[in-house]
Amino acid sequence: MQQNGVMRILTFSLTLASSTTLFADWALYDREQWLDIAAHARVSYGGSTGELSELATFGHDPNQELAVQGFEVSASLRLNDHIQGYTSVNIFRDLEDELDAEFEEGFLKLADLPGGFELRGGRRLHRFGQQNAVHLHGWDFVDSNLVTSTFLGEEGLLSDGGDITWIWEGPVTSAFTFEVGEAVTEEEGEEGEEEEEGGIEEAFFARTVYSARWLVRWDVNDFHRHQWGLNFGFGENGYGRDTFVYSADYYYTYRSNGFETGGYDLTVGGEIYYREVEVEDEDSGFRDEADHLGAVASATVAWSNGWEAGLRYDWLEGEESGPVGGDAIFSLGERHRVSANVGKRIQIAEDFSALTRVQVNFDDLDDGDEQSIFLQVGLDWGGPEVR
Repeated sequence: MQQNGVMRILTFSLTLASSTTLFADWALYDREQWLDIAAHARVSYGGSTGELSELATFGHDPNQELAVQGFEVSASLRLNDHIQGYTSVNIFRDLEDELDAEFEEGFLKLADLPGGFELRGGRRLHRFGQQNAVHLHGWDFVDSNLVTSTFLGEEGLLSDGGDITWIWEGPVTSAFTFEVGEAVTEEEGEEGEEEEEGGIEEAFFARTVYSARWLVRWDVNDFHRHQWGLNFGFGENGYGRDTFVYSADYYYTYRSNGFETGGYDLTVGGEIYYREVEVEDEDSGFRDEADHLGAVASATVAWSNGWEAGLRYDWLEGEESGPVGGDAIFSLGERHRVSANVGKRIQIAEDFSALTRVQVNFDDLDDGDEQSIFLQVGLDWGGPEVR
């Protein structure tokens, strides 16, 4: 008994000592450093030989001539190096020409934990591929790439839940993230009421969704960076069955002056997506699996004087599934799209800038070709966000 008591005291002492060491650097910042507010706006004006509302695939894509794509207000919480948080609300104009608002993200984060771990809990855009976790103001193009919106949803892969990331720092940085949560659909967590022709909405994650991303970043030196990513997601879809999404991405960045001022930054790369959608029609009892591919390749360049340009190619494989002699349960037409843009960013103050961008899209669809042109204007105020 005495020996057991000594062991308990020793164990308690070691635990207390390790806890003291663990939380020794958790002192809070000065109160004025806790909260950073940011605001971003994107408005576009354009036209097309087709219907903009039909060509748009993502919730923030221009879907009418004058589109208020988004006015985003966000707050980043930084109590210290470990306790952080983020929340954002986006205001936009819908197809009925009315202003609407949506709660995009809101999470708390424990960062820089022992062993290289970090935790997030709340509403989060999943770390899946290159674009999904990037907000509208961080896009290099006026509209979303096709693979993110077609494979992950019209608002991207967004869920209420949590994630854990394990990070290894070094010249070659590796990070593995596992996420789980209840998928947030267009109806804010409820099953979508607006069903598109061909069951595209039903193919998205509708309930509990699981995803994982393995990111590897190799900074060869100040001038060259390689980045690879592998992604996987699965969960129940709107048919009441399962959807599986697999993707891989690679991007290379060249900085002509390294981290010195001046010069230009060039990024080239792409992503490939594959999706398995288990479909079902309760009326006919038809069950099947619809598989299809998609890919995006892009090149973007930015000069130190504020000019930037981009070239992008999107491709979606067509797929159709349904009973013989009946209507298609799932239908997606093949689509090719080439986008090119040029823009200018004007730095008004240290944390305040304006952006103008002109972009043209050339769409090759099953039922013909369409051309679109957009002028986008943006304002950005605030510093880096907690991600």
